[in-house]
Amino acid sequence: MKKIWSPQAQSLIRPYRRSIVKITLLGITAAFVEAAFLIIFFLAIQLLLNGRISISKLEWSVESSPESMAAMGGLLLLAGVLRFLITMSFERKVAGLSGGALANLQAESMKAHLEAGLPTFWKHKGGELQFHINNLPGRAREFVQNVPTLISSLVMIAMVSLFLGALSWKLFLAALVVGGLYGIFLQAVSHHVYYLACGRFDELGKKLAEISHEALAGIRQVKVFQSENRWTGSFRKVADEHAQEFARHRWWTILPQRCLDLAMVIIFAAGLFAFAWSRQNPEQLLASSVFITFVVGVLRLAPYLVQAGRSYGQLSSALPSVEAYYNHLDHLAKEPDRGVELPFRAGDRVRVDLQGVSFGYRMGIDVLKDVSITLEPKSVTALVGLSGSGKSTLVDLILGLVEPRRGEILCNDRNVREIRKQEWLKGVSLSSQDTFLFHDTIENNLRVAAGSISREEVMKACRLAGVTEFVRVLPNGLDSMVGDRGLTLSGGQRQRLALARALLKPAEVLILDEPTSALDPRIEEAVYRDLWPILKERTTLIIAHNLSAIQRADRIYVLMDGAIQQAGTHGELISEEGVYRDLFRSQSRAAPSSHSQQTEIAASSA
Repeated sequence: MKKIWSPQAQSLIRPYRRSIVKITLLGITAAFVEAAFLIIFFLAIQLLLNGRISISKLEWSVESSPESMAAMGGLLLLAGVLRFLITMSFERKVAGLSGGALANLQAESMKAHLEAGLPTFWKHKGGELQFHINNLPGRAREFVQNVPTLISSLVMIAMVSLFLGALSWKLFLAALVVGGLYGIFLQAVSHHVYYLACGRFDELGKKLAEISHEALAGIRQVKVFQSENRWTGSFRKVADEHAQEFARHRWWTILPQRCLDLAMVIIFAAGLFAFAWSRQNPEQLLASSVFITFVVGVLRLAPYLVQAGRSYGQLSSALPSVEAYYNHLDHLAKEPDRGVELPFRAGDRVRVDLQGVSFGYRMGIDVLKDVSITLEPKSVTALVGLSGSGKSTLVDLILGLVEPRRGEILCNDRNVREIRKQEWLKGVSLSSQDTFLFHDTIENNLRVAAGSISREEVMKACRLAGVTEFVRVLPNGLDSMVGDRGLTLSGGQRQRLALARALLKPAEVLILDEPTSALDPRIEEAVYRDLWPILKERTTLIIAHNLSAIQRADRIYVLMDGAIQQAGTHGELISEEGVYRDLFRSQSRAAPSSHSQQTEIAASSA
């Protein structure tokens, strides 16, 4: 029992103590009604077998008659109906407690995952995290719902046992020995089977969730590389282990109940033999009524013994899930979001400085090395570089999703670490190359950016980002569903939606991470031509591979191998030897049709 009330179990129960006490009081009331039912039954049996009821201590007796028998029957019926109503109310409240606990646990887990730091998602598989959100709360809620059930069952057992002990202490002593042996057996089964087996059961369930999540998330790759059989084989292997563990767990779960059922059959058969013997010996009728009532009491007690055993077993089996749930929440726990407010208001000029910033995902290996760049207010800054040079990592650092190992990031001369993270994220908007759209309408995906925006503002952002061009041909326009992760749209259409969403957020700092990489050059040029005046109204950072998209930028930084190699305007960088000019020339040769246009821009920039 001490093992069941672990610190994690106490944390789980604490918010529901008042509800559990109220529900348990209903169970205790049912126990009193059950004891009253057995007392009435004993008196009825005496009246039936002896022809009279006599209680010498109270100097009270009742002779057998149709009226007295009818009264006994009415009292038995009243007690039975009252017990039925109380137990149904008990079960309804337990169901409400269980459902409420599940909703609270799932919401708590979801909130903790959404607020967890970005490194958490690098360390865990998506299927594992989904298991912690969807499956573990369901197992943990079983613990909550079985606490009042176990307590009420134990109170019922105690009440009925007191009555049976008063009825015949010898019979009760014999029953107590049998019950003690059953309790020892149940404790052994609970520890070695429920606790240990269910821990293994949960681990296999987590593996199934991980495999299915990865296979479905990468369904295109699975089909292209024809690896269906490999994924099916991996899933089937774990599923077979899961099924074997389930069968073993179920067998041991049923065993205590079946043993108790067998004991009840033996007791009932003994009662029949005793009643048959008493019919041949009239002087034993009083003892026979005691024995019959005792047998009926034990039979009435049996369901509560089974229920108590089942509840104790389910508490034991749910405990590994409870511990895993809270241990995982502790792992996700973030530091309190302390700090100052944003050092700017809407419309203010915002300057962002990265000074000597270094960062690495593994100790001793830096992805970014001593990076220093400045994002000037009301201007467009560009960052270019080859794939893997650290551009997207730099975005995560500016957003505050990860923190630098060395150096600092300043906003209007205030270290971003000193600003409350939620406040800082309010002031920054992002359109990333990894576009994610929700399974909802186009308009609702856009309205994620801000709580209250007008339809006119939505249409303006759509026009600037080139969304209007393809939305007008959709049957339902902005009310069209985009499908799971936007799969009904092309890559370019998804990027334009993400760009419009970033523009709708009322943030002074705007980061565009490869926002148009999936667009053809003609559409990309048109989008930037319309966007540029809007971008100049904010502190904007554009990260791009295509240099023609960022030639108008006020300042361009070239990032190679995690370090800044060059900085200047397009005209300055194109006029000197270096990585930028090499990239520009290689892209110009690859796209000769746009070479003359690029040359004109380069000349005007110079």
